[in-house]
Amino acid sequence: MDQPLNTTDAFRVSDIAAEKFKEIIDSMEERPAGVRIFNAAGCCGSSIQMELAESIRPGEMQIDIADVPFFVANDLLPDLSPVTIDFTDGGFRLLGYKRSAGCCGG
Repeated sequence: MDQPLNTTDAFRVSDIAAEKFKEIIDSMEERPAGVRIFNAAGCCGSSIQMELAESIRPGEMQIDIADVPFFVANDLLPDLSPVTIDFTDGGFRLLGYKRSAGCCGG
């Protein structure tokens, strides 16, 4: 993993992940405003998800890391510390995220 970009205490983004986010955003015909990181409920408990976002929502904080705007719900920030978003051949990964065990065994 590349050295993380330590521009926020909330979470980190590796250099390669930041470049991949920029590449994806720049390739979109209708350029998104940023990347939303959110908590999605499921049968096995909650999980952290990411999506391209048109705008920030009420109750979210914008955190800019390596020129990539991230929109994160204020109450989710404590769960993201000390998480690092990385990118490998398998896609984006959250390193250090400790998910609570649910019905699937987590």
